[in-house]
Amino acid sequence: MSVVWQGNPNSRAGTGPVIMWLSRPMRTERDRACPNIIAHPRRAGATGVGVHPNAASEVQSYVPTRRGVRAGRRAGAARSLRVRDRTASQGRPSGVAARWGVAPPWTVRPVTRLADYRPAPALWQPRSWPGSRVHGCGENPVLRQLGSQTASFAPDEVVDLRRFLSRVPDPRDVRGRRYPAAALLCAAVAAVLTGARSLLAISEWIADAPQQVLGTFGFAIDPLTGFRPVPHAATVRRLLHRIDGDALDAALCAYLQARTPLVSQPEAKRTVRRVIAVDGKVVRGSRTKTATAIQLLAAMDHHGVVLAQRQIAAKSNEIPSFQPLLGPLDLENAVLTTDALHTQHDHGAYLIGRGAHYMAVVKKNHPGLYAQVTELPWRDIPLGHRTRERAHHRDEVRRLKGAAFSHLDYPGARQAIQVVRWRREMSTGKLTIERVYLITSLSVFDATCAELATWIRGHWGIENLLHHVRDRTFREDDSKIRTGTLPRAMASLRNLAISVFRQDGKTNIAAALRHTSRDYRRPLRLLGLT
Repeated sequence: MSVVWQGNPNSRAGTGPVIMWLSRPMRTERDRACPNIIAHPRRAGATGVGVHPNAASEVQSYVPTRRGVRAGRRAGAARSLRVRDRTASQGRPSGVAARWGVAPPWTVRPVTRLADYRPAPALWQPRSWPGSRVHGCGENPVLRQLGSQTASFAPDEVVDLRRFLSRVPDPRDVRGRRYPAAALLCAAVAAVLTGARSLLAISEWIADAPQQVLGTFGFAIDPLTGFRPVPHAATVRRLLHRIDGDALDAALCAYLQARTPLVSQPEAKRTVRRVIAVDGKVVRGSRTKTATAIQLLAAMDHHGVVLAQRQIAAKSNEIPSFQPLLGPLDLENAVLTTDALHTQHDHGAYLIGRGAHYMAVVKKNHPGLYAQVTELPWRDIPLGHRTRERAHHRDEVRRLKGAAFSHLDYPGARQAIQVVRWRREMSTGKLTIERVYLITSLSVFDATCAELATWIRGHWGIENLLHHVRDRTFREDDSKIRTGTLPRAMASLRNLAISVFRQDGKTNIAAALRHTSRDYRRPLRLLGLT
């Protein structure tokens, strides 16, 4: 039996593989339980691999000292190998100073033949065995020492992100692929979950990740060094620069929908509807001298989970991207809330054809429809819902009235809604009165006035729960990433991070990012990788 000794690349001592000959048979249970130590080592040829005739040989511990190698209780056995580092100026051995209880700068692994060689784990920490002073035995305990393992989802409820990212096509050439695309994307997602805002921050987090965490992502071990090499920042940038944005968004959104816990339907007769808000956002930092900033149209449920995202063409607006955005989603009995831009006859007919309902804001961009709604006798219509709140240094009263009207010039419209907002600034006493008109395909029997008021106000959650967090917490508008699909890819990763925290019940995303960054295991558990 032989032992392949692999030098630590961070240490100047031992720069190549050395074959260790083992001579003394195993005697105690402690000796049989400790395979990571050697005795009677002797340097072999640069390319030869020797096999000792005694197959029941022991591996005995050694620790490097300032004068060479000291092995267990028998220091004389270490004379056969001198681990030294000669300095060019003085020519004397400096070695590596160490004591019992300090991890040696290398690890070894017994093998029977060269074909069975598997490099020893590069991430290695000492472990004390009861009743013994020998260290370096046993399994890798690094991840068990990385803090708490609390998670809000049970293991069977969390979906593995790698299954979805493996469907994203790799845009790189087959020749020269060193790192799998799914592994790079998983690592990038985990880095964003810990608060990484830029490509450099993502690459630094990946470089500092433990070896076993890299193995969880899918990075392979280098058979020559025994380490899992980490990608350079340019490798991550090139992948995100050329990746298919539609495929990436489809994979991430499919993962979020599979991760969403199933809501049990109550025994009541009223159907629990899924409410989806649609709104666009301009990534201001992506503007260049020759091109305008990119625009992204997103669909988010009112709980803060992003369901779909699509990039708007350079010389277009949100209207042509509305139907392609909602195409992959299940809209049966869902309620779509939009702003006045999407109050289009084609959009209304599309949603009715998909079995969905809408709540559309009516403004003067549709003069005929606006005149129909505003000329209704709202003074004679009874009040349907009223709320009063004091927050943000203002006192606000909201009043909602609904009227069933079947002659509106809009596909499937059944109700007209008036919302009056009375807002008084508590510091200045200024009073503002605002009237907003909407139309909906929901009848008076499908939803109450309280539900309509909640959905109307909840539409702006896409600004507060998503766009504002990306701007203020992730500093998206300050980012100068502007080439290729990088702005959209980074926005998709941020959407995933925000949505995962929302699904986990987190309301403060900045605090959730700080909490996740303190433990390498936490992003893995959030993504279902462990």
